[in-house]
Amino acid sequence: MMRFLFLSFAMAALSFTVLSCTEVPEYNPHKIDWNPSSSSVARSSSSILVRIPSSSSVARSSSSILVRVPSSSSVARSSSSVEIKKGVFIDERDNYVYSYTYIGETIWMAENLRYLPEISSGFFSEEEPAYYVAEYIGKDLDEAKNTDNYKTCGALYNYTAALTACPDGWRLPTTIEWNELRTFNGNVLQMNIKLKATYGWDKQQGTDEYGFTALPCGTMAPVNYVGGDLKAVWWKDTKYPRCTHLKDRDEYLGTCYSSLEEGYSVRCVKEDPQ
Repeated sequence: MMRFLFLSFAMAALSFTVLSCTEVPEYNPHKIDWNPSSSSVARSSSSILVRIPSSSSVARSSSSILVRVPSSSSVARSSSSVEIKKGVFIDERDNYVYSYTYIGETIWMAENLRYLPEISSGFFSEEEPAYYVAEYIGKDLDEAKNTDNYKTCGALYNYTAALTACPDGWRLPTTIEWNELRTFNGNVLQMNIKLKATYGWDKQQGTDEYGFTALPCGTMAPVNYVGGDLKAVWWKDTKYPRCTHLKDRDEYLGTCYSSLEEGYSVRCVKEDPQ
């Protein structure tokens, strides 16, 4: 009797083992099973597509290569990845290499324009073009370009100068494009933080989530330079409203109606994003 029970138990165990083996899926090294409910997989599987310059081609053209890198910030928001494409181009007027970033359907410069054909310190006009460097009041162009403000913030332009300051193939953004930027992620009150650089602001640094890298470069006015650590102001391709501003503690991109003779920063957009 004991021998019969032992034999029955052994046969059952063997049957279970064979059945279990037949249920093991065939190993496929090219198949990745992803479970979006798994927090560990969600953290490791997301990535950002970043366009970076090719070291062998940047000096000759705006060629670039795409590299996919991990994104921790995008996964924190959802289980899907955020695709951020960046690149570079050369302004042939002064051979400066600019960074640019895709935000929605628009290609934005990722830094302020720095084209500076002359220095107009002390001269203000609504009709004649004028070019400034923040806090610089001299007349020496090379000296102005050697200042920290120019290296960090680029140049400041009155409205007339801004209309023609962008490089070939680029232009001033319209009010519509600034509004699209303001509402890009569906939450106007969050774009302030996501557009700001992670440094340079007095009280509230940003996350620079879209590579826009907004810095508080201030303005030039007939009285003096204003707001070095408090606000960024950029021209629009329209006289009314004339500009867009981002202040240190604002929750959104604002609209301004200042005089056309004042000096503001310029961010250009690509004329044909295709």
